[in-house]
Amino acid sequence: MARAGPGGTERSLETARLLALQIAPRQAEAIADPDGGARLRALGMLSGILNLLWVAVVVLMIVRPGSASA
Repeated sequence: MARAGPGGTERSLETARLLALQIAPRQAEAIADPDGGARLRALGMLSGILNLLWVAVVVLMIVRPGSASA
């Protein structure tokens, strides 16, 4: 199993925190009480940030900075 390099673990935690504390609750609110789309636009922005963080995690797992075998 690939291990995250330095910074990869922190990025994984940031990403999980964003998903658990921001995106999931806002999705539940948007489903429970639909509005004119303002919440969905904010969710789209947060989802984009989440995707960028996951890309950084994957790149750090592949590149493995500080590894002797890189």
